[in-house]
Amino acid sequence: MIDQYGTVNIENLYMLSPPFCWDSVRLGMYGALKDGVHYFSSAVIIKVLHVCTTDGIVGIIGFMSAAASKIIQGLAFVDWMLYLVPLIGLLSFTVVPVARSAMSKMTSPTKQGAIFSSIAAAESVCGVVAQTLYMSVYRSTVDTFRGAVFIVMAGIGGI
Repeated sequence: MIDQYGTVNIENLYMLSPPFCWDSVRLGMYGALKDGVHYFSSAVIIKVLHVCTTDGIVGIIGFMSAAASKIIQGLAFVDWMLYLVPLIGLLSFTVVPVARSAMSKMTSPTKQGAIFSSIAAAESVCGVVAQTLYMSVYRSTVDTFRGAVFIVMAGIGGI
């Protein structure tokens, strides 16, 4: 969740600045298309992958997809590289549903509300931590290596 919650504002700053210099319309279209495809495809991909593998493997594949997309995004210097990011990260949106599913399976039916409220609280904390951490990294590295924050995101996902 730290990766997903912390990415949006940094991505916007990254794409609005040189060398990309995207305008708000292009940025909005990119974000809408990326999120729409990811959210729809994650349900289909999870179903397909569950035919031949387990939740754990789906989660690992999702983490690898997320890390690879962040690395490409951090190294991007032309527009077409940014358009590869959602394609490479297509499986990254499978991680959260698979993790929730695994936790739900480990919990008794009478404790489902408690587990999902705990997940919601953890996601709120992740959002605050992610914004603070990634904005600090971006601010510190924007003059030397603008994409460093995405490499950090990939590393945190790997951990």
